[in-house]
Amino acid sequence: MGLLLVSALPAAAQFQVSSVSPARNARSAARATNVGITFNQAVNPATAGNVRVYSGQRGGQLVRGGNATASGSTLTVDPAVDLRAGETVFVTVPATVQSSTSVAAAKQVYQFTAGVAGGTGVYSGAASVAVGTGPFNIKSADVDGD
Repeated sequence: MGLLLVSALPAAAQFQVSSVSPARNARSAARATNVGITFNQAVNPATAGNVRVYSGQRGGQLVRGGNATASGSTLTVDPAVDLRAGETVFVTVPATVQSSTSVAAAKQVYQFTAGVAGGTGVYSGAASVAVGTGPFNIKSADVDGD
């Protein structure tokens, strides 16, 4: 009877996101914010443009490669235009983002929401709407186009 010995070889250090800005699920990010992604290793600047930034309101990609830069372990994406108030933004880090030693990034997706300006969030008084003697149903409508 033989004995089988298996030794574990050290795995290549995984290239992964260590922090993001704005924070994950932030509800009031500055509208003029850049997206900052910090990794646990230096980023290959040639792959920084592979990060994708999408808008829930605008129905598509906000940034297409050219607005992404990397310096050391920090990757920065600068949207060409400011975010819209209340806009939900999705950030995708694909495996095509690589470290300076060509290790693929661990895939990741996160989101945040741009803040809104003004308003107190307090409603003043109740509205009383005349409906006659026998209303049959209720309809909702966007009366001011927001």
